[in-house]
Amino acid sequence: MTDIEKGHYHLNPFQVDGSVRIGRRNFSVYANYGLNGLFESNKGPDYTTFSMGLSWSL
Repeated sequence: MTDIEKGHYHLNPFQVDGSVRIGRRNFSVYANYGLNGLFESNKGPDYTTFSMGLSWSL
């Protein structure tokens, strides 16, 4: 059995991201970059979110 700890963990309540998408026909590439930190100021490590990937539409 796994214990689940529910808590605030000092995460920012709001995320602001910049997004770029480029594609041709049914395929595209995207990237998202966090413009603010993942954690509240002075309450955790200084992480910035980033994601990228491929998408395919029908």
